Amino acid sequence: MKNDSIFHVEARWGGSEESPPPTRLRELIAELDVRDEEHPDTWMSHEDSGWSLRLDEDRFAYLDNAECETVKHLANVSSETALRLWTSFAAGGPAAVAAFEWKQGRPPVSEQEIAERAERARLAQLTLDRDFYDQLGPELSDASCREQGCTRGHIQYGVFCQAHHFQQIRGRPCPFSE
Repeated sequence: MKNDSIFHVEARWGGSEESPPPTRLRELIAELDVRDEEHPDTWMSHEDSGWSLRLDEDRFAYLDNAECETVKHLANVSSETALRLWTSFAAGGPAAVAAFEWKQGRPPVSEQEIAERAERARLAQLTLDRDFYDQLGPELSDASCREQGCTRGHIQYGVFCQAHHFQQIRGRPCPFSE
């Protein structure tokens, strides 16, 4: 790795390092062995070209242009290959890693991965909805909900029951019936 090239590495859990030595690069790559959905990747930016070479915990490498668009990817990247990619990229930018067997664009996402992401999003939304619903507080029995046909009480400082207040604020039916 040439010492006259300037590159920066963004560590997975925060912090940018300018031109770290190969021993530190190896440590940063090893951090990808720990699963962390919130921080799944780390990347190196090559100052002369503006391009980045990103590595993720799923063992993909991504070559991103100066506009942060993924141009190419590699699958099944071992730690040793990741280190070779980064040291080559640090020394010469995108041209220095052109000999690797890149595939164009982003890797395809499987139907299973799409379904898993949708389920995680649904569960996260349900958790947020439950928190909001619970914060509305108990329904009072001194007056009924103003929604026509509803026999539930109203929440404090409101005219609707929890479910109808939720619907009014969120703009969609309440997922809870109690």
